[in-house]
Amino acid sequence: MKLRPVLFVLLLIAFTTTGCIFSPDDDPVVQTTPPEPELAPALTADALMSDYKDIYEARDIDDYRYILSEDYIFVPKGDEVAYNYDTEINITNKMFTEIAGEGGIVISNIVISLLDPQGVWRATPDDDPNFGGFPNSQYRQYEVNFKFYLSGENTVFQSTGFVVYYVTTVEEQHEGSTVEAYKFLGTKDQTNGS
Repeated sequence: MKLRPVLFVLLLIAFTTTGCIFSPDDDPVVQTTPPEPELAPALTADALMSDYKDIYEARDIDDYRYILSEDYIFVPKGDEVAYNYDTEINITNKMFTEIAGEGGIVISNIVISLLDPQGVWRATPDDDPNFGGFPNSQYRQYEVNFKFYLSGENTVFQSTGFVVYYVTTVEEQHEGSTVEAYKFLGTKDQTNGS
């Protein structure tokens, strides 16, 4: 039973730092240019959130690339350094494709059991330190519960608490027309691991 507290601490550190178990430091770079999407553009921020849940649970890396803006920024909790689109794709690719991370840990399944909006979408203030100045940017806080199942173990890592999602719109061709499609501009993590 002494192994469980040690495993918990290791997982907590791994998932809350930019040097997490899925860090791409020594791995080949994954293609980050989005392929031609099969997914229809999200025409509202709420539609984007619905797609996000489905894509994350299905662990579809191509659709995940598609819903992120190329300007995407992940802002970790605490004093850790924010990172960009390429790093997010490399980390997520490991989680989605069961590539072993640090310590040989492999994610075999992901379940989002809570993705509950708090309030409404609001325009991002120009003085926001990470997302201010992006045209058409909006943000909204969500209460979340993500469950990451570890392969070959009877262990589930949970990330609960709050996340602030930032979205923006881009012009995109769809079925012969130009549409304003919503993309994720960034994520500000305020969760706790267990």
